[in-house]
Amino acid sequence: MSARGAEAFLVWKRRQPRGERKAFTL
Repeated sequence: MSARGAEAFLVWKRRQPRGERKAFTL
């Protein structure tokens, strides 16, 4: 995972803390 991907993931994680597992399942 790139640095930008990690930052985007953290920001997105803050916006959706409840559905992080379901939405992040790829």
